[in-house]
Formats: sequence, structure tokens, C-alpha cells
Amino acid sequence: MKRVKQQQTVKSTIKKARSNESVKEKHPLQVYCRVRPLQNENESSCVNIEPPNSLLLTVTDANRAALQRQMRFVFKHVFDETTTQEQVFKETSLPLVQNLICGRNGLLRDAYGDMMRGGPASTEKLSVNEENVYSVFITYIEIYNNSVYDLLEDYQSDDCTRVRAPQPKIIREDGSKNMYVHGVDEIEVSTPEEAVEIFYRGQKRRRLAHTASHTESSRSGAERQKLLSISQLSLVDLAGSERTSRSKTAGARLREAGNINNSLMTLRSCFELLRENQQNGTSK
Repeated sequence: MKRVKQQQTVKSTIKKARSNESVKEKHPLQVYCRVRPLQNENESSCVNIEPPNSLLLTVTDANRAALQRQMRFVFKHVFDETTTQEQVFKETSLPLVQNLICGRNGLLRDAYGDMMRGGPASTEKLSVNEENVYSVFITYIEIYNNSVYDLLEDYQSDDCTRVRAPQPKIIREDGSKNMYVHGVDEIEVSTPEEAVEIFYRGQKRRRLAHTASHTESSRSGAERQKLLSISQLSLVDLAGSERTSRSKTAGARLREAGNINNSLMTLRSCFELLRENQQNGTSK
């Protein structure tokens, strides 16, 4: 009973701090690129890495092999085929975790699934202020066909005789104009093992499907949040865009692909607006 009251007090404090939160220091959006190895050694790569942060893409016309054009893209950093998972973690993710402990929010978005996969990345130990008391809560939500679902929700009926169908959640706006998902379960964890167990519990409920392009194609975007003090770290795994002519989708899978592509176009518009704000100092 005492532990329940403590959890309710912590959650109430977090909610109050969020609603009273003023405009915080803004950090620029950083985009990383990771080049994966070729699946066939006999294939030739159309990608040329120009260290440390440029990538040259050579595109050949399918009808006229002699006609080529080159496009150069610049990122925060480009990881080549030999980069280890631990190196990627230390460059992209570890600073966000360190900022989280210091009370700053963070967002890590994985666009096409290959950036952050590959097993445990690191066992880094972070220093914390031992005079502070920390509580960590995890939520895990999924956006599927334009509806939001809680992957950690208990779907059993009240009498525990059957499993209820998952119900979509409502997106609301708080007093500070911040959007949040109403009614999701926030589960407190005290060890890394508990956090991993919660992650896999939600992962089993994610919607995956087989297509001609991928053995396991994510049909949704997922977001995992870890709350530390009043700061928040969001880990977002997006479903990749699809060309239906290649993935050979039909019926329900075709509808999913359409919603995925539409949501990615909307996300692109958001990033373009963020970039414009960073360049011009505006707040559109």
C-alpha cells in the first residue's frame, strides 16, 4: 500500500512539473546514417562514404546504363559497414541518456530498423547524484493504422476468463500545449533486467507481417518512453516506407502501407518545419 502511494505521488509530481514546464533550451536536430554491408559479395555498391559525415550516391538509369547522376548527402556522422553496435550507441544514444539524468528531454528515432539493432549495445555506467532520488517509469505505445495502442495494457477481462481486444487510446493536449497519450500504463522499474522484461512484453504485441521485401516488416510505429525525474527519453522505431510494386502487398497489408507512407510524409513536413525554425530562429 505504501509503495502504491509513493508511485502515485511521484506520478503526480511528474505530471505537475510537465504542466508547469516553461520553454526549455532547444537543441538542433541531428541525423546519422549507417551503411549496412552488401548481402551479396558480387554486388557493386552505389554508395561512397566521404568521411566523416558525407555520403555520395550514384544512381544509374535503368533504361540507359551509361546515364548516371550523383547526389551528395551530409549528416551529423556516417557509420560505415564495419561500425560496431557499441560505437553507434556511444555516438548516438549515450549522450541522450546522460542528458536524461541531468533533467533534459531526448528523442531517438530509428527510421529503417538497421541503425539500432544487433543485441546489447553497451554496459556503460553513468554517474548520478546520490543525494537525489530517482524513479524510472516505462510506457510502450504503438501507432497502427492511425490509431494509438498501449502495448503494456492488461487485456484480460475483469473476470480473467477471456482476453479483450486492444482499445485505441486518445491523444490529448496539456496546459503547456504538449501532446500526450491519455490512459497508458506507466510501469515503474528499478533494474535493467526489469526494463528489458517490460520491453519484450510489449515487443511481442507489435504488429509484424511478411512482405516480398522483408521477412518481418513492422506495420506500425512504436514509441518507448523512460521517465527519469521530470525528464523524458523517447525511443521511436518507425515502420519504413514501402513501394507496393516491390513489396507485393494487397488487401489489409496495402491499407497498412498507405497509412505508413502518409504518416511518414507528415513526419517529413514536421522535420522540415523544425529545420526552418532552427535556421531562422522562428517557432512555427
